[in-house]
Amino acid sequence: MGLVGRLFGRSFRKSVAQDTNVREQLDDMEDYRPMFTYWVTTVQILVLFISIVCYGFGPFGIDMQTRSGQVLVTSLSLQQVDYMEPANFWFGPRANDLIHLGAKFAPCMRVDTKIKKEIDKIQAKERETACCIRNDDSGCVQSSQADCSKTISTWKKWTMGDAGPGGRISGSVCGLDPNECSPVRMAG
Repeated sequence: MGLVGRLFGRSFRKSVAQDTNVREQLDDMEDYRPMFTYWVTTVQILVLFISIVCYGFGPFGIDMQTRSGQVLVTSLSLQQVDYMEPANFWFGPRANDLIHLGAKFAPCMRVDTKIKKEIDKIQAKERETACCIRNDDSGCVQSSQADCSKTISTWKKWTMGDAGPGGRISGSVCGLDPNECSPVRMAG
Protein backbone atom coordinates (compact mmCIF):
# COMPACT_ATOMS: atom_id res chain seq x y z
CA MET A 1 0.00 0.00 0.00
CA GLY A 2 1.40 3.35 -0.95
CA LEU A 3 1.32 6.74 0.75
CA VAL A 4 -1.82 7.89 -1.07
CA GLY A 5 -3.63 4.67 -0.16
CA ARG A 6 -2.80 5.14 3.50
CA LEU A 7 -3.89 8.81 3.40
CA PHE A 8 -7.30 7.78 2.08
CA GLY A 9 -7.63 4.91 4.53
CA ARG A 10 -7.48 2.17 1.96
CA SER A 11 -6.56 -1.38 2.91
CA PHE A 12 -5.98 -4.71 1.25
CA ARG A 13 -8.65 -7.32 1.38
CA LYS A 14 -7.72 -10.56 3.00
CA SER A 15 -6.81 -12.76 0.07
CA VAL A 16 -5.92 -16.38 -0.42
CA ALA A 17 -2.27 -15.41 -0.86
CA GLN A 18 -2.15 -14.17 2.74
CA ASP A 19 -3.22 -17.57 4.08
CA THR A 20 -0.15 -19.14 5.75
CA ASN A 21 -0.67 -22.58 4.16
CA VAL A 22 -0.94 -21.05 0.67
CA ARG A 23 2.07 -18.81 1.28
CA GLU A 24 4.17 -21.82 2.38
CA GLN A 25 3.16 -23.73 -0.76
CA LEU A 26 4.05 -20.76 -2.98
CA ASP A 27 7.42 -20.36 -1.24
CA ASP A 28 8.22 -24.08 -1.65
CA MET A 29 7.61 -24.03 -5.44
CA GLU A 30 10.66 -23.72 -7.67
CA ASP A 31 11.04 -20.61 -9.76
CA TYR A 32 11.38 -21.33 -13.47
CA ARG A 33 13.21 -18.73 -15.50
CA PRO A 34 11.97 -17.99 -19.04
CA MET A 35 15.15 -19.38 -20.65
CA PHE A 36 13.59 -19.73 -24.12
CA THR A 37 12.54 -16.06 -24.08
CA TYR A 38 16.03 -15.05 -22.93
CA TRP A 39 17.58 -17.13 -25.73
CA VAL A 40 15.29 -15.71 -28.47
CA THR A 41 15.88 -12.15 -27.25
CA THR A 42 19.66 -12.69 -27.23
CA VAL A 43 19.58 -14.07 -30.79
CA GLN A 44 17.47 -11.12 -31.98
CA ILE A 45 19.88 -8.62 -30.41
CA LEU A 46 22.85 -10.40 -32.03
CA VAL A 47 21.14 -10.33 -35.44
CA LEU A 48 20.41 -6.63 -34.96
CA PHE A 49 24.06 -5.81 -34.17
CA ILE A 50 25.40 -7.98 -37.01
CA SER A 51 22.99 -6.41 -39.51
CA ILE A 52 23.92 -2.89 -38.36
CA VAL A 53 27.64 -3.74 -38.66
CA CYS A 54 27.21 -5.31 -42.12
CA TYR A 55 24.68 -2.91 -43.66
CA GLY A 56 24.88 0.25 -41.57
CA PHE A 57 22.03 2.60 -40.81
CA GLY A 58 19.49 3.74 -43.36
CA PRO A 59 18.07 7.23 -43.55
CA PHE A 60 16.08 8.17 -40.45
CA GLY A 61 12.57 9.61 -40.68
CA ILE A 62 9.13 8.92 -42.10
CA ASP A 63 9.47 10.41 -45.58
CA MET A 64 11.19 9.40 -48.82
CA GLN A 65 14.90 10.19 -49.15
CA THR A 66 16.78 10.85 -52.40
CA ARG A 67 19.82 8.67 -52.98
CA SER A 68 22.24 9.14 -55.85
CA GLY A 69 25.24 7.38 -57.30
CA GLN A 70 27.09 6.58 -60.49
CA VAL A 71 26.35 3.48 -62.56
CA LEU A 72 27.96 2.00 -65.66
CA VAL A 73 25.46 2.28 -68.54
CA THR A 74 25.22 0.57 -71.92
CA SER A 75 27.55 3.08 -73.57
CA LEU A 76 30.21 1.95 -71.05
CA SER A 77 30.28 5.37 -69.43
CA LEU A 78 29.39 6.39 -65.88
CA GLN A 79 26.05 8.12 -65.42
CA GLN A 80 24.68 9.89 -62.35
CA VAL A 81 21.36 8.36 -61.24
CA ASP A 82 19.00 9.32 -58.43
CA TYR A 83 16.26 7.29 -56.81
CA MET A 84 13.89 7.63 -53.89
CA GLU A 85 14.08 5.25 -50.95
CA PRO A 86 11.87 5.08 -47.87
CA ALA A 87 13.35 6.26 -44.59
CA ASN A 88 13.39 3.98 -41.54
CA PHE A 89 11.68 5.55 -38.54
CA TRP A 90 13.04 2.79 -36.24
CA PHE A 91 16.64 3.95 -36.89
CA GLY A 92 17.93 0.77 -38.49
CA PRO A 93 18.97 -0.68 -41.86
CA ARG A 94 17.56 0.40 -45.24
CA ALA A 95 14.43 -1.30 -46.61
CA ASN A 96 16.53 -3.13 -49.27
CA ASP A 97 18.86 -4.45 -46.59
CA LEU A 98 15.92 -5.63 -44.49
CA ILE A 99 14.62 -7.60 -47.48
CA HIS A 100 18.09 -9.15 -47.94
CA LEU A 101 17.95 -10.15 -44.28
CA GLY A 102 14.60 -11.91 -44.85
CA ALA A 103 12.02 -9.35 -43.78
CA LYS A 104 8.51 -10.16 -44.93
CA PHE A 105 7.00 -7.42 -47.08
CA ALA A 106 3.58 -7.89 -48.73
CA PRO A 107 4.84 -7.68 -52.36
CA CYS A 108 7.40 -10.38 -51.55
CA MET A 109 4.86 -12.67 -49.86
CA ARG A 110 2.00 -12.74 -52.36
CA VAL A 111 1.59 -12.50 -56.10
CA ASP A 112 0.39 -9.09 -57.24
CA THR A 113 -1.17 -9.30 -60.72
CA LYS A 114 0.03 -5.85 -61.82
CA ILE A 115 3.59 -6.50 -60.67
CA LYS A 116 3.49 -9.97 -62.29
CA LYS A 117 2.40 -8.45 -65.64
CA GLU A 118 5.25 -5.93 -65.49
CA ILE A 119 7.76 -8.67 -64.68
CA ASP A 120 6.45 -10.78 -67.58
CA LYS A 121 6.85 -7.80 -69.96
CA ILE A 122 10.41 -7.20 -68.77
CA GLN A 123 11.28 -10.91 -69.13
CA ALA A 124 9.82 -11.04 -72.66
CA LYS A 125 11.90 -8.00 -73.63
CA GLU A 126 14.98 -9.51 -71.97
CA ARG A 127 14.62 -12.75 -73.97
CA GLU A 128 15.32 -10.74 -77.12
CA THR A 129 18.65 -9.41 -75.81
CA ALA A 130 22.14 -10.74 -76.41
CA CYS A 131 25.76 -9.72 -76.00
CA CYS A 132 26.73 -6.52 -77.84
CA ILE A 133 30.53 -6.64 -78.13
CA ARG A 134 32.56 -3.54 -79.02
CA ASN A 135 34.74 -4.17 -82.08
CA ASP A 136 37.83 -2.75 -80.35
CA ASP A 137 37.30 -5.12 -77.38
CA SER A 138 36.74 -2.16 -75.06
CA GLY A 139 33.72 -3.85 -73.54
CA CYS A 140 30.42 -5.59 -73.96
CA VAL A 141 26.88 -4.97 -72.83
CA GLN A 142 23.65 -6.96 -72.75
CA SER A 143 21.28 -5.20 -75.18
CA SER A 144 18.67 -5.67 -77.87
CA GLN A 145 19.75 -5.75 -81.51
CA ALA A 146 18.20 -2.31 -82.08
CA ASP A 147 20.25 -0.78 -79.23
CA CYS A 148 23.55 -2.31 -80.42
CA SER A 149 25.41 0.04 -82.79
CA LYS A 150 26.25 -1.82 -86.00
CA THR A 151 29.19 0.49 -86.78
CA ILE A 152 31.21 0.04 -83.58
CA SER A 153 29.80 -3.24 -82.19
CA THR A 154 28.87 -6.81 -83.04
CA TRP A 155 25.62 -8.26 -81.70
CA LYS A 156 26.12 -11.93 -80.78
CA LYS A 157 23.01 -14.08 -80.21
CA TRP A 158 22.93 -17.85 -80.24
CA THR A 159 20.87 -19.42 -83.02
CA MET A 160 20.11 -22.94 -84.21
CA GLY A 161 23.16 -22.81 -86.51
CA ASP A 162 25.42 -21.17 -83.91
CA ALA A 163 24.28 -22.63 -80.57
CA GLY A 164 25.84 -21.89 -77.23
CA PRO A 165 27.20 -24.36 -74.65
CA GLY A 166 25.10 -27.51 -74.46
CA GLY A 167 23.19 -26.56 -77.62
CA ARG A 168 21.43 -23.65 -75.92
CA ILE A 169 19.86 -20.95 -78.09
CA SER A 170 18.48 -18.78 -75.26
CA GLY A 171 21.36 -16.34 -75.05
CA SER A 172 24.06 -15.28 -75.15
CA VAL A 173 24.45 -13.62 -71.77
CA CYS A 174 27.12 -10.96 -71.66
CA GLY A 175 29.95 -11.94 -69.32
CA LEU A 176 28.65 -15.47 -68.76
CA ASP A 177 29.14 -16.90 -72.24
CA PRO A 178 32.51 -18.68 -72.21
CA ASN A 179 32.99 -18.02 -75.94
CA GLU A 180 32.20 -14.30 -75.96
CA CYS A 181 32.88 -11.33 -73.70
CA SER A 182 35.12 -13.11 -71.19
CA PRO A 183 38.30 -11.01 -71.42
CA VAL A 184 36.64 -7.64 -72.11
CA ARG A 185 35.06 -5.10 -69.79
CA MET A 186 31.36 -5.64 -69.14
CA ALA A 187 28.57 -3.18 -68.27
CA GLY A 188 25.34 -4.05 -66.54
